[in-house]
Amino acid sequence: MSTRDQILEIAYRAFAEKGYNHTSMGAIAEELGITRPALYYHFSSKEDLLLATYEMIDPLINVSADEALGCTEPAEFKQAFAALIASITSNLRNDEQRARFVATVESTSGQIPAITESAQAQYDETCAIFATALEHGKAIGAVSADMDIDVAKQYLGIFIYGIGDIMLRGCKINMKATRDMALKAIFG
Repeated sequence: MSTRDQILEIAYRAFAEKGYNHTSMGAIAEELGITRPALYYHFSSKEDLLLATYEMIDPLINVSADEALGCTEPAEFKQAFAALIASITSNLRNDEQRARFVATVESTSGQIPAITESAQAQYDETCAIFATALEHGKAIGAVSADMDIDVAKQYLGIFIYGIGDIMLRGCKINMKATRDMALKAIFG
């Protein structure tokens, strides 16, 4: 594991346990066994470290619509699109540490505009992935020609981030049934 990844792992835990204001760059450097200048080599500020840590838990990590975009048959596309939804939702976790970390991020978003900007960018990227895939699905006849892609991508973005929020509150979700319902809404 790289030094940067180790820093992110320690920061994730520290921000979740202590919050933003009570986490210090010095303590992170000390726990890792590096100097503060070495830590600042990787992250120029605590704000940058929090932002990088937040981006690390983005549900789009390692997600691509390439498989769906390579489909030429409607049935194949529907299967690939279902796999895309499953790959995104599988990145959502409902563990207590993640819930505390996200609470820290939410509580600091007012003082760190980059957090809000990053959240918007994540949502926009999610919608763009869905729009691209759905446009392809429409082109090959897998998606209704009448579908409003803009509304559908927003629906799916809200679906993904809504599941994440609900899970963070400790609620149990039947993920398969929920995904199946979303796919039914898209494909009929």
